[in-house]
Amino acid sequence: MTFLTLSSIRTLDAYYASAMGGTALFNTTSGEINIGNTGGVVAALVNPPGSGVNLYIDSFEVGATIAGRFRRWRTGTLSNLPAEISILNSGAGANVSKAKFYGAATISGTGGLMGKTTFVQASESHMTCLLGTRILKPGENFYWTFTPNTNATSICAVDPSWWELPI
Repeated sequence: MTFLTLSSIRTLDAYYASAMGGTALFNTTSGEINIGNTGGVVAALVNPPGSGVNLYIDSFEVGATIAGRFRRWRTGTLSNLPAEISILNSGAGANVSKAKFYGAATISGTGGLMGKTTFVQASESHMTCLLGTRILKPGENFYWTFTPNTNATSICAVDPSWWELPI
């Protein structure tokens, strides 16, 4: 039986960021999103229908200025999407991501399956390494919500990374 080691994890990132892996490792950030005292959607990663690729989620980091709970939802219904946020090619290649990423407290996300709950302390962040074990097929999405522990507003951020491979 073979197990992933820390060096093989770094190798996955390095491979997909490299020319050999097609410079197909992408990352982005929601930036600083003001979330009201009752919580709300922070960001959404969307693999559009007809994209022709699967998104293999490498990792994501979440953080907030106050203590609270992030939840990651899979394939919910999204509305009130703002302008797309730029996506970076981590390998600095010419390939452009097929994914769409949005960050704004105005996003409405409903339904879907809750895939993860992460509790954060004030002004701390948490990283989840998935190493491609979560896949978004065309027409699927992840969206992240934040609920503060107290009746206070928070500044939140979500920073995902993923690679894309043709179906």
